[in-house]
Amino acid sequence: MNISKLLIIITILLCSIQILFVLSNALYFSKKYFFTKEIQLNKRYGNNSWVLITGCSAGQGKRFAIEFAKRNFNIILIGRKGIKNVEKIIKNKYNVKTITYIANFNNAYKLDFFNGIENILNNLDGELSFLVNNIGHRMAWNPYHKMPIKKIRDTIICGTMVQSRMTQIAINHFLTKKSNHKSCIINITAQCQNLSFFFGTPTWISVPYMSVYEGSNAFGFYHSNSIEMEYKDMIDVLNITPGPVITGNTKYLNSIPFSIDCKSYVENIFTLIGNYTGPQHAYWKHELSGFISNIPLIDIYKKFAMFNVGNLLANYFMNKKKV
Repeated sequence: MNISKLLIIITILLCSIQILFVLSNALYFSKKYFFTKEIQLNKRYGNNSWVLITGCSAGQGKRFAIEFAKRNFNIILIGRKGIKNVEKIIKNKYNVKTITYIANFNNAYKLDFFNGIENILNNLDGELSFLVNNIGHRMAWNPYHKMPIKKIRDTIICGTMVQSRMTQIAINHFLTKKSNHKSCIINITAQCQNLSFFFGTPTWISVPYMSVYEGSNAFGFYHSNSIEMEYKDMIDVLNITPGPVITGNTKYLNSIPFSIDCKSYVENIFTLIGNYTGPQHAYWKHELSGFISNIPLIDIYKKFAMFNVGNLLANYFMNKKKV
């Protein structure tokens, strides 16, 4: 066989593999986002069991609390004093139990910080079924070398220490459950990597001026993946990797392509629980953006757009101008 024929065969083989990859991912994509239905969560995880949510005074955390209460789960709210308002909403609408624990997660580096949370779980009336690691400390600064040290510390602590310790604490309770119901960890991380069309190689998405926040989210992303691999036979672990999600505090994201409102996004996550594990975008446009971002011309535009996004966020957090 001459070299030209061999090259033709190799080219056909590689193209065939590429086509199969695209088709299989297209089928998986369609099934997940357009045909998957929410399961009966109470049946899988236990009726009237407990859900612990961090950072739930507003935004996605608040929405998680309301949606779980709507499905007859008892709620443990941990965060700033705004969680009291969320507790009132739940008590007025749903017949479930609530526990609130006011905490500033910026202090999670202290050795005794989690003692109060552990005490709540050790004296819980019922079983813990869910942990939602939602807390984060979004921050952008331009230029980085002028970023205040406290903001660096707070961002890293909220994005790394909290998920690490809360996951460890929750797993200890999940593994000692007396019932046969499953348990679940939902980690809200970030859109760190996506599959490309080119033989499934990963591509990253990054934004300038958000280095500390992105680094902390990357920690959460890989931490969650490792936990899922270690405990996948015992615990459902969802690594939620959102793109732009619009909440009361992130209205400045309205102008960013592929954004989605908080309520719809959290509802999407509920269709994934018990159906899927591991890294999940939870919104079809966020996942699609990862696929198309590696097309050469779009990749050039992506880099340009990321600088605009970074500038937008830095201006917002530094209060230089209205957004």
